[in-house]
Amino acid sequence: MGFTYNVKLPGFNKEVWAKEICSKDYRDLIKSLYNNDFSSYVIHSNNVIEHIVPGILHEGLNVLDKLILLVNARAVSVSPDLKVKAVCKQTNKEFDYTLQLDTVFDKLSNITYKNTTNFKNITVEYSIIKAQDEIHFLEEDLELLYVYQLASSVDTVTVDDKVLNFRELNFKERCDIVEKFPIQLNNIILKALYETELKVSQNKLLFIESPYSKTPAVDLPLSTDINIILQFGKLLFTDDLNNIYRLIYNLVSKLHFQGDYLDKLAPAELYLYWSLYLQENQKASETTQNNMPSYGGSTFNPDA
Repeated sequence: MGFTYNVKLPGFNKEVWAKEICSKDYRDLIKSLYNNDFSSYVIHSNNVIEHIVPGILHEGLNVLDKLILLVNARAVSVSPDLKVKAVCKQTNKEFDYTLQLDTVFDKLSNITYKNTTNFKNITVEYSIIKAQDEIHFLEEDLELLYVYQLASSVDTVTVDDKVLNFRELNFKERCDIVEKFPIQLNNIILKALYETELKVSQNKLLFIESPYSKTPAVDLPLSTDINIILQFGKLLFTDDLNNIYRLIYNLVSKLHFQGDYLDKLAPAELYLYWSLYLQENQKASETTQNNMPSYGGSTFNPDA
């Protein structure tokens, strides 16, 4: 089974057990961000979610709960600190900033977005956009935006005691159903979704103050908007592929690990192995120098 850790998901109002991200999935996720569009990242991030919590996408995981899982996985499997580069808007100077990921998790964990609307003989329960639908919002027709939002946010529809669970339907089927809702009902739901967005956006997902001008260099609000969520996801998994491949090469060539074994480990474990190797070499080097013969109180250096 391997190591697991629990994560609280507000959308489900429960805790789930999650696995670590393996090095291969982490590497593929970083590769996906080298493209100019987010579609590859959405696909690979969903693959990661399915690996760390199997089946949860089809249970109705929403986009903010998905972000919670990714933030926790990044903290546990790579590092609890995220180092980012920002630019002062007034001086154009670049500077480094370290974000503690537990602060992001705390903000995401205290949000509520469940709603219920009754209209005549219809009862609709809804929350926010679901993670498995993200790909559709990348290619959306603006004229159908409200249809997409409704189709993805609705959880169940009850008509005369007959319950329809939206997670059992594909995206097109859900779109067809919400288009047949009464206009008044759709307007009520859309207004509630807008109010939820306003409430959520009062929190800052990422706020970085410039050390040069003491003004905001980054001001990213928490949001249910797909583009903002993906923007933070890109920041979360931006890494240097060359460094990762160099690390793997060193572990294989110098420590003689098998590549397929390294692929199954968490990235943090790869860095730990390499760190232990460097520490061992450092101690061996210091021991060798200390054991060299000395004359007159000075260390004898044969290369001097």
